[in-house]
Amino acid sequence: MDLTSHAAEARARQVLLNVLADEIHRAHQRCLTAASCDPRLATRDLVFEAGATAMRALKGAYSCLCLIKGVGLVAFRDPFGIRRAPCRRMSLCRLGSCQRMCGGARWHEA
Repeated sequence: MDLTSHAAEARARQVLLNVLADEIHRAHQRCLTAASCDPRLATRDLVFEAGATAMRALKGAYSCLCLIKGVGLVAFRDPFGIRRAPCRRMSLCRLGSCQRMCGGARWHEA
């Protein structure tokens, strides 16, 4: 892999994480405006909602593995499974298309 493709890969990662961060922020803002939602108690649900929204917005092949403070390890990849899974095993994953991501894991739907 040459330096140019490394730079392009780094930019793609930054875009993907910025999309996810933006969706987390939007989910948090929606929660603040809803009377029945407490963002301190619904942190995980907000992250999973944001991840599902980000997956609908993203196009092409992608995979993401990130550690979010107060939530834990979050992983997802494109719905067609084009990109390699970012992990081998996970004990918890609640985003739509990551059920097929890591073999031998227990999956929980959002």
